[in-house]
Amino acid sequence: MRKFYFAAAALFGMTACGPTVPPTVISPAVVATSSINSAKSTIRSMMKDPGSIQFGPVATYKTDSGYEIVCQRYNAKNSFGAYAGEDIGFVRLSSGKIVEVKLGVPQGSYRCGDASRGGGEFRY
Repeated sequence: MRKFYFAAAALFGMTACGPTVPPTVISPAVVATSSINSAKSTIRSMMKDPGSIQFGPVATYKTDSGYEIVCQRYNAKNSFGAYAGEDIGFVRLSSGKIVEVKLGVPQGSYRCGDASRGGGEFRY
């Protein structure tokens, strides 16, 4: 039994000594209208009822590694035909091409402004 505890402690100790990765800096920035339109059309295409989507405010950011981030609020109908409530979609672009999409982040759990601090679900 002691061997087990010793092995567990050694394993735990090794995982805590890994190299630290510096955080990516995300700053509010103006991005191309084509990037925003591309983000909106991607979000629209992922909905159950693409024609029902209502877009809200958009916030845009750039990372120090060159990515553009479009934070788009939206509301769309669910499977029951009712509007589900406002959600947030994050689209990350590189050279105008979409590389990552995260949808359905509830408004209360994450705000578009949080992306500028690098926190929450959308972290680089």
